[in-house]
Amino acid sequence: MAELAVTAEGDLAAPDGRIWTPAGIAWSAAASEPSRRARLSDFSRRGPFRAAPLAGRPDRWGRMPAWITGADGELSAMLVGEGLAAARPGEVPAGCVRRLLALEEEARRAGRGAWSDPGAKLDAAEPQAILAQAGRYALVEGLVLGTSERKTRAYLNFGPVWSEDFTVTVSKRTLNRIEASGMRWSSLRGRRIRVRGVVAESGGPLIELNAPEDIERID
Repeated sequence: MAELAVTAEGDLAAPDGRIWTPAGIAWSAAASEPSRRARLSDFSRRGPFRAAPLAGRPDRWGRMPAWITGADGELSAMLVGEGLAAARPGEVPAGCVRRLLALEEEARRAGRGAWSDPGAKLDAAEPQAILAQAGRYALVEGLVLGTSERKTRAYLNFGPVWSEDFTVTVSKRTLNRIEASGMRWSSLRGRRIRVRGVVAESGGPLIELNAPEDIERID
């Protein structure tokens, strides 16, 4: 592709009408809308471009998640490395996720982009601050006070009142994948961890894990 245009929604439009969005990332809530658009506009002027779709069909918003490469490099990696976005595991191949997580860790340690804002990392001990991000993708860090497993789901509790405090949940299927990766659920009590996902409200704030890479031990 010789050129791309930034859409009103902040995606990239190809001349043939297809809408591309960078795969494997979530924009940081601490990165302002103008800074996001400015970065995409700069990228869109530096072709030619190549897009490798992550899936065979568009998502529910009509966008094609893809690895989009221009003259300066691959867009997802650039945005994560510059601290404008976080890695978002899920349907992304494990090798690609590890690469993005490594870039994110480097950007976080260096305080690049949105990581210069202390609010970019949410504290599990502050449920109201997490709840303010309901509907958004977020990273939350904190000390696990308790673990539990039920027939179809498992939970991590970060406070004494589950209906008010931050909670992490996971389906049994994803739990099996997490434990197959070497992390025992019951061993997380008393450990500091980092989780990532879309914040939901269930009394208190809640994040559901969808992939083994959505949870990391940080102690």
